[in-house]
Amino acid sequence: MARQKKLIEKLDEIGVDVVIKEYTPDESMLMDEKAMGVMLYFSTIINKGDFDAVIIRGDRFEMLPVAMLSAYNNIPIIHIEGGDISGAIDNKIRNAITALADLHFPTNYQSKGRLLEMGLGQGAIFDFGSLDVELAMESGIAPLEDFVLMCHHPMEGENPEHILSAIKKELDCKVIIIKSNSDNGKSFGDVEVPPDEYLKLLKSAKMLIGNSSSFIKEASISGKPVILVGDRQRGRLLPENVVTCRCNPNSISSSIKAQMSKEYQPSNIYYKKDTAENIANTIKEYIYERQKTAFGNRDGGDR
Repeated sequence: MARQKKLIEKLDEIGVDVVIKEYTPDESMLMDEKAMGVMLYFSTIINKGDFDAVIIRGDRFEMLPVAMLSAYNNIPIIHIEGGDISGAIDNKIRNAITALADLHFPTNYQSKGRLLEMGLGQGAIFDFGSLDVELAMESGIAPLEDFVLMCHHPMEGENPEHILSAIKKELDCKVIIIKSNSDNGKSFGDVEVPPDEYLKLLKSAKMLIGNSSSFIKEASISGKPVILVGDRQRGRLLPENVVTCRCNPNSISSSIKAQMSKEYQPSNIYYKKDTAENIANTIKEYIYERQKTAFGNRDGGDR
């Protein structure tokens, strides 16, 4: 929710009511079990509600059932972060949501181009940058000694212990291992921090190693050396400070050595000024135009 904080605030400022419902599945459940739980939970909410639109962000598998329910009930879908490319099952989920969505907010020029290639129409696609990066721009830094930040989400055939052993071999500093997602009941790491603190860690670490998308987007504005391990983020638009490698000890060690002496400038490939404000205003205008079409051109006081 913290990653949507600024957008929710901006929508509230301009008079768009946001209804927030939260469903937290058991972490030990498999992906299909979690998805079915989401479907059952939100089915009642959407069927009983009177919503002008549903906002869906990202490519997590839990989001697809919400998109399906919205489409079945003829509720417009606003999708944030469509058009990206990455590994695992994310591409299928993301593209399915994109196909169901009506209004699109990609985070970069490459993703916007892909959406246009899909024939979605220029008038429904707006690249205002990344909400995550806008939030990261406003965060501070963590006053800690030198440390490496690691976050590696479970992937078939990838052993995060290989990353940890390579870090300990090549770098003489503290390692903070952020607890990963628990897809298919698996997770790695034990450090859990609030989003604001996590952003501070991203901007303060000596190096970032793993397969989190935050190492690509939020970390782009800090210029910190990043090693992106494995296939989970394969295909994403990468800033200059990111290098990729396979998930084996030798490849990771070689990448660490190569990044140790590098210095990078902050990148703005995912950042644009006033991202949340621009998205909020566009959403309000979109809803208003739909209302005019459905009910005729009415005075603003009736909206």
